[in-house]
Amino acid sequence: QPRVGAFDADGVETGPPPIQLRDGNYLMLYNGFRYITHNDTLPPSKQRLYQVGWVVFNASNPRIILQRSDAPLISAIYDYQRGDAPYTCAYADE
Repeated sequence: QPRVGAFDADGVETGPPPIQLRDGNYLMLYNGFRYITHNDTLPPSKQRLYQVGWVVFNASNPRIILQRSDAPLISAIYDYQRGDAPYTCAYADE
């Protein structure tokens, strides 16, 4: 679920399949995004900024989140990663 003010404030999408940890819980990478507005164009344009986060789910009830990243694990930081697309992408996939 998106979190207000966080790197994943406007949306979350699943990444690769979860990995079972030694304690039985599951670690999952996910793709979070937030919209950024570029005011240097007319009309101003919105762009999705995708970043990779992580979450640990309870093994017996995966609806319970045990831990979640406060900051992105992976971000697009170089110009060639940003491009002219309607999104800036650092993305986890299988």
